[in-house]
Amino acid sequence: MSIQEALDSAVTTNGKWVVVKAGIHTFPATLKIHSGITLMGEGPSTILFLNPAAGQREAMINADPDLHDVTIRDLVIEGGNRTEPGTDPNSGRSFKGGYNRGGILFRSEKEGRIQHIHLTRLTIRNSTYSGVSISGGSNIDITSCDLTENGASVPPGVIICGKMRP
Repeated sequence: MSIQEALDSAVTTNGKWVVVKAGIHTFPATLKIHSGITLMGEGPSTILFLNPAAGQREAMINADPDLHDVTIRDLVIEGGNRTEPGTDPNSGRSFKGGYNRGGILFRSEKEGRIQHIHLTRLTIRNSTYSGVSISGGSNIDITSCDLTENGASVPPGVIICGKMRP
């Protein structure tokens, strides 16, 4: 079962948890995250990677315009155009890579429609567009996440605890 199939089927079950085992998981299209879902990995050895051949920018987007009660935790979202680290730490950066990729994009047209989003112990790296972008949201918790080496205007380093409230 693919990660997207597991996310889709979790919507109809009581548990609504999708646990992704350690390893590199390449998926063919942007993952659509539904309300009421917990997506959990086994730590930094769980790597989610959107296949560059998909021609899509974001690794994850909201499936519902009023997304709520979502937790994503204990995994890595790799935004680069490959999963193997090069010998030069700058070899895959956007000004050399020629690609435009994003991590998580949750967007609503109206303020406050996206609520209760929890990002915990995530590493989102090499996303040349943006590591995390949430618009129209309230009650957003970002805890112990590393957003280093991403585009947009996020300061580099680990975010220990950040909360956005209305």
